[in-house]
Amino acid sequence: MEGKNKTYLRRAKEEDVDLIFKWANDTQVRANAFNSEPISYTNHLKWYDSSMKSESRIIYILFKEDIPLGQIRVDLDDGLGLIDYSIDANHRGVGYGTLIIGLLMNKIKEEHKDIKELKAQVKYENLGSQKCFEKNNYSKETLEEYVEYTLFL
Repeated sequence: MEGKNKTYLRRAKEEDVDLIFKWANDTQVRANAFNSEPISYTNHLKWYDSSMKSESRIIYILFKEDIPLGQIRVDLDDGLGLIDYSIDANHRGVGYGTLIIGLLMNKIKEEHKDIKELKAQVKYENLGSQKCFEKNNYSKETLEEYVEYTLFL
């Protein structure tokens, strides 16, 4: 929903490549990623180009008015959507993680009726993300290497 003081998700575009790169290489984002090594710009460009062309990957950017706040990616596979998201460092800690996950659920229900299940894999140390999924009523399963969150649509 666009408009004054509204938050909304917009599909990522080609011109968002540098913004997504900046967010992906944020120190805290890298620490919370399963592969915590910094991402080279060359590798990011290849990944982003492939992502933009893929029918099995969707990237949305969360906006408040015209300010980008974060991104959420969904990899689609046979009725399942695997979620990965991050919030801009300047906008963390005020509820945007919970919001972006909730808005994604609505987008998926509207645009991808074949997706019946959303999942996320979260590192044990990433308590903020764990809370965001729990506030969105995802079920929690503690696995050996991470905490897995699942929501059936």
